[in-house]
Amino acid sequence: MESNAKYFILSAVLGIGVVGVSFFSCEKDQIVPLNERTTPLITDDQQKTGVYPGIPEEFLEFQNDLELDENCGRTIIKPLNVRGVKVGSIKIYNDEKSYFIEIESNKNHRLKRGFMHVAQKMSDFPLTEKGNPDYRRFTYSNRNPENKEKMKFVVPLHFIKERFFLTSLMCEVVNVPIKPNTQPTPTGKVLLGWAKGTSYGDVKPGTAFLYKKQNCLTTEAEINNNQD
Repeated sequence: MESNAKYFILSAVLGIGVVGVSFFSCEKDQIVPLNERTTPLITDDQQKTGVYPGIPEEFLEFQNDLELDENCGRTIIKPLNVRGVKVGSIKIYNDEKSYFIEIESNKNHRLKRGFMHVAQKMSDFPLTEKGNPDYRRFTYSNRNPENKEKMKFVVPLHFIKERFFLTSLMCEVVNVPIKPNTQPTPTGKVLLGWAKGTSYGDVKPGTAFLYKKQNCLTTEAEINNNQD
């Protein structure tokens, strides 16, 4: 009888222990949800290899275009280059409805026509028969040939379903003399300026860069620019 009583008490204690552990585990999960647990954004291996966390494998060659965290409330700034020489700056961002690209030339240059194309892979960019970028077939264009300091593209996001995508941007650029109290006068021939990125094409290559659509970025990006 005494043995049965001890067995009953021991079973009860073990049972309470199991229930207690289960309750504690559930309570702990509720207190510390998965999305609030302290896990490192970048692992040691990712730091060594430089691989952007979460980037799709097909975009790894473009990972230097991205920052390691969300660009909330800020823009990405890229140079507009002609043969490796900076002739302007490009501001890139999105809000809840649109993808924005704003180009501004430096004081020694002006912009003429501009062309932009969005794609999921390099092979989607149109090429000429000689294998060079055929920017005249890009989806978006500003065909106003007047020399101007600024140009802007606005693409509705319902045309861009994916979170990661490639952009190829080309602007025609002319040199202008700097003279006080005079209007800029174009000099020399029209040159092709490309947004800094990964090259594609053969004899006269263009460039494309990777952009990650920001869920949290708003129009405040126009004020809080990342000029680094």
